[in-house]
Amino acid sequence: MVMKKLKPVEYQPLSRQVLRSLLENISARGLGPEDKLPTERELANDLGVGRNTVREALKSLEMIGALERRPKRGSVIQAVDLSLLGEVTQALWLRTDEDASEMYEARRTIELGVLRLAAANATEEDFLRMEEANEQMERDHKQGFAPTEADAAFHQALLGASHNRFLIQFGRLLEEFFRNVRQRYRHDAAVARRTLDEHRQIVTALRRGRVAQAERLMEAHLDPHRQPPTPGAKSKKATTAGAASGKARRKRAATNR
Repeated sequence: MVMKKLKPVEYQPLSRQVLRSLLENISARGLGPEDKLPTERELANDLGVGRNTVREALKSLEMIGALERRPKRGSVIQAVDLSLLGEVTQALWLRTDEDASEMYEARRTIELGVLRLAAANATEEDFLRMEEANEQMERDHKQGFAPTEADAAFHQALLGASHNRFLIQFGRLLEEFFRNVRQRYRHDAAVARRTLDEHRQIVTALRRGRVAQAERLMEAHLDPHRQPPTPGAKSKKATTAGAASGKARRKRAATNR
């Protein structure tokens, strides 16, 4: 009997497995808004993993608005439909070309739309949050670190400046996807520098009320052709562009003979 070819097993980071376990436990225990989770140490002991892994999973829940860290209380569940959260979180880790393309499109649509609201509604505190994130990016850049968290913090601060709860929530979901994508790529100092410069230009334009300029800057900043490709997948556009480029080179070579 000939055995059919087995489907490759998808690799799942430990933090993702812990996240799924946390969601299942929250649902099984019937926990809801304002209920408190055990401490990081207790969760790590119960799950048999390190505290850093637990911390990363909790940060993912915090990013999508399901959890809030409070002084002296720890991690508190927020008013989010936790029955859907597992499916949403799982969807954010998909890695196909089509998934990535649609995620970039959604992010671009939301963040470009946010700019007008941010220009109209942003407080000085909102601008300070954006600038603080940029300063952290500067420090990370100078120390040779990948400014993944500071980059995410800037975009969260920008979304927060809209003062629209639904946009902020959607933005958190998308940012979680992009944070995981960024972490899979080696730090590129030149890209980090360019990203920081663009962030600062966007803030300056918003402070001056120049929405059209901010939109042009954000359009360039979120250009999908400058974003890292999805790991393990090839873009159809990139393949087509590469083929066209190859044809052009061959044509020039033939002309020069």
